[in-house]
Amino acid sequence: MTRNIIIKFFYLTLIVLPIYSCVSKNDIEAIGEIRINVNLPNDFNSTSGLVGKQVMLKNRYEKTFYTAITNSDGVAVFNNIVQGIYDLSVAVEMSNNEFKQIAPEAAYNISSDIVLNGTTEGLRILDNKQTSFEQNLVWAIKGDLIISKLYYTGCRNESNKSYQNDRYTTIYNNSDKVVYLDKLCLASLWGSPNGTIPNYFYQTDKDNVYASWIAQFPGDGDDYPLNPGESIVVAQSALNHKADIPRSVDLSNVEWETYWADANKDVDNPDVPNLDIIYFSTPKSADVSYSVYGPAVVIFKNDDVSSFPVVNEPNKTMFFSKIPVTCIIDAVDCLKDDNQIIMKRLPLLLDASYTSAYASYIGASVERGVSYITSDGRKILKDTNNSFADFVLVSPREDGTSDHLDPYSNDKPELYK
Repeated sequence: MTRNIIIKFFYLTLIVLPIYSCVSKNDIEAIGEIRINVNLPNDFNSTSGLVGKQVMLKNRYEKTFYTAITNSDGVAVFNNIVQGIYDLSVAVEMSNNEFKQIAPEAAYNISSDIVLNGTTEGLRILDNKQTSFEQNLVWAIKGDLIISKLYYTGCRNESNKSYQNDRYTTIYNNSDKVVYLDKLCLASLWGSPNGTIPNYFYQTDKDNVYASWIAQFPGDGDDYPLNPGESIVVAQSALNHKADIPRSVDLSNVEWETYWADANKDVDNPDVPNLDIIYFSTPKSADVSYSVYGPAVVIFKNDDVSSFPVVNEPNKTMFFSKIPVTCIIDAVDCLKDDNQIIMKRLPLLLDASYTSAYASYIGASVERGVSYITSDGRKILKDTNNSFADFVLVSPREDGTSDHLDPYSNDKPELYK
């Protein structure tokens, strides 16, 4: 999900806590009609940008979802919705020309396309007493570099033993110009993707995020170009994991790895260059890595990363690097499952929702869907600052092969699973 340097946001976030019921599933009745009124920010002078946009309602406990399309007034109508607790999500991409037409003051001096998104967590659709809801949107500038694919779950060998050294991150140039990777940082944020106690930093500070580790590309500004439509892969360990574990993936020829030498436990591939490890909260660990239950990952640039303050939670001994949200280029929040929404680590302006692989050690990845393909064959991947809408779960194949883990593939046009 993309965020650019200091832009103006207009938003209203509604969070409703779920209420649990003892009614049996057989007794649940459908609600005849639900209306979602989608609202553009205040300085947008037309609703034309909302016509024909998809609105999603995801049942938090039944794992089902509904979609509806907005009309000319920005209203999406759902029919026969089963009673339950829902997460509402809207994601809209808007060209710079349209942005300038319907919000000229907000678009002043901005030449990029934008995204608008909004999420309501824990929407109670339990009876016919309230059948109309409001959803306000926030806008953000689309970035050039995006996290296009994350493989974090790990897998199992033929003896069913868990394996997790094969995780990786794919970064994609989603723009029409060359972008340089020099001094780009990749970071994994602190916070469990599952549990019952919400993330302390998420609850207390929406202007910063807090990293467990930060790895940085070397370079002096123009050493590592990435052409439009091209990807690079950062491996946890750039090895051919598939050689010993057929359900894994060969990462021996990727572009970069995050080798951690200090613990004397990591394995280095001398043919693959290493990112510089700028910060690591647990330096005795064998490797910088992601949680197999779901990481929160960001990419960003800042001229003074090594001087970021390191802070701890009250009465806790671990320290984390404090990253301003204003320098973050892209971000994605991955949670263990749909019941863990309270464990979000990314502010809604960076990622309005989350994505999930729903299990660990299953050899599954999450990747961005394809928004469209340009006339010259370049894929434009979905980037609406809303992982619920942007990412697709890529599950293991029934035959046990692992071609789906190819870190360079993005061929999923689906909005959601």
